[in-house]
Amino acid sequence: MVRRLHSMPVSELSLAKRLRRRLNHLFFGAEVKLSRWRRKKPVIGLVGFFGWGNYGDELFVDVWRQFLEPHFEVRVLPDMQAKPYYSRGIARAVAKVDAIVIGGGDLVVPWSFSDLYWHKHYLTKPVFIGGVGVPRWGNNVEWIVRGMREFFQHPSVKYIYARDPQSRAWIEQHLQPTATLTDAPDLVCALDLPAAVKPVQPVFGYTTRYLDPERYPDRDADYEHIHIAARRMQELGYKVRHVILGVDAVGLRDREDAKRMLLPDEELVYSQDISVLSRAIGECTVFASMKFHGTVVATMYAVPSVVIMPTTKSRNFLIRIDREDLMSHYSSAQMPHIVAALPAPIAPESVETLRQQSTAELLRIRDAIATELGVTISH
Repeated sequence: MVRRLHSMPVSELSLAKRLRRRLNHLFFGAEVKLSRWRRKKPVIGLVGFFGWGNYGDELFVDVWRQFLEPHFEVRVLPDMQAKPYYSRGIARAVAKVDAIVIGGGDLVVPWSFSDLYWHKHYLTKPVFIGGVGVPRWGNNVEWIVRGMREFFQHPSVKYIYARDPQSRAWIEQHLQPTATLTDAPDLVCALDLPAAVKPVQPVFGYTTRYLDPERYPDRDADYEHIHIAARRMQELGYKVRHVILGVDAVGLRDREDAKRMLLPDEELVYSQDISVLSRAIGECTVFASMKFHGTVVATMYAVPSVVIMPTTKSRNFLIRIDREDLMSHYSSAQMPHIVAALPAPIAPESVETLRQQSTAELLRIRDAIATELGVTISH
């Protein structure tokens, strides 16, 4: 067929191309109409760092399903973990949903613009941005900030929920959105976590993450402080538990990295079931985490979690709950002392405040989606 087209006169070749485009357009339109006809509920497409297996990002999907699925069909929009992210094209994927929810996580990066999160084609549908944060360890790059400003100011963007007041302030100052802009605690604070029962023997849990040896050449020496903390907790009668906070590709990479750190009598928790990982955190007496959502989930179980890889979001989170005493670093000689001092559990009122504020914000964004799509939600 290709040979025949190329042997045609120019006029016939042009006609054949137009005919092919017209047929593709007709088939695409029919496919979209059939998809809509089959729907029982409006469809929400989720956009974020989903599918790679990072613990916190996969929890976001659970949160959106918990709050949206009673009223909408929820699906992760991208179906590939590499560019172009959409196996059949972004236009076809977007056409099959009624609205798009972007978030959460560190998606508003002032020095890096990702088409996965901020593709202009999303703006052909109502867009709701939920639980996003702004990392601040890099510099603002003007053309990137300008591109995000154009996205955030587009009339298709209906609602923006920032993860913390600091992120909200940056978005307000630099992106100047026209849609409603709010802030509330991280999305995961509203998630219904699996029940966890404390074992008879107290547990010191910790989680690490793979660190690229080219970026972190001293990582092996720095990890010695984690070993010191773990051995000290063993001496205090604690069971030591290393939790791999990831599934799929991220989990496999973190598990392989963790093997070189295992101590005698240390328990390694690795599972493809996210709920198993969450429960393993909830069973701990004290926790230490290189991952933000290890700390968030521990907090929601009232387990004190020492932050051992500080980031913008972890600092802001500890400030919110007035527990800056839990801030350290995996390379710090003080970190084992902070752990062994057995920091106080998270106050129940702090846990409840986080849950209530995050839940209220998720209900507001749910109602905003319903209003936009003409869905009635009884309260």
